[in-house]
Amino acid sequence: AETILGGNPAWDDSTLGQKELALRTATAILDNQEGWLGIASTADQSLAWPRASFSYFDKKLNRIVFVEEGTIPPRLTQATAWLALHYLTYPSAATGYEATWDSITVGPISLSNGNAQADPGTIPRVPTNVVLMIGPLLSGGGLGKGIAWWRAN
Repeated sequence: AETILGGNPAWDDSTLGQKELALRTATAILDNQEGWLGIASTADQSLAWPRASFSYFDKKLNRIVFVEEGTIPPRLTQATAWLALHYLTYPSAATGYEATWDSITVGPISLSNGNAQADPGTIPRVPTNVVLMIGPLLSGGGLGKGIAWWRAN
């Protein structure tokens, strides 16, 4: 993570403990992602990675990439680091967000000060750049898209 995020003020200004917590949180969130390609390298490993050998199509490289057994793809390492930075920058994103109201009325409906003082706006739990990084490693290709095979004649 230091190699990937070094030079970023949010990362550099964080304590070692904050960085470790953010990396553990990011790892847990990504580890619970469903649909990783391949199978776990061993039946008793505590995390989803590393995986047994498999391959995926990398659109950026425009080629099939082979992942050897016991290795972690660089895009997963990068995604974990960037997700950790996201949690350092927006700590509430890691825990989710619940709406709070200063007042609410039901009959003829009235709401006021919804999410007052605590609205994080549209900060996602997992940002798009991380979703795009892990997408090729998921059986559905990420972002809810299936793999579409085609043949040029």
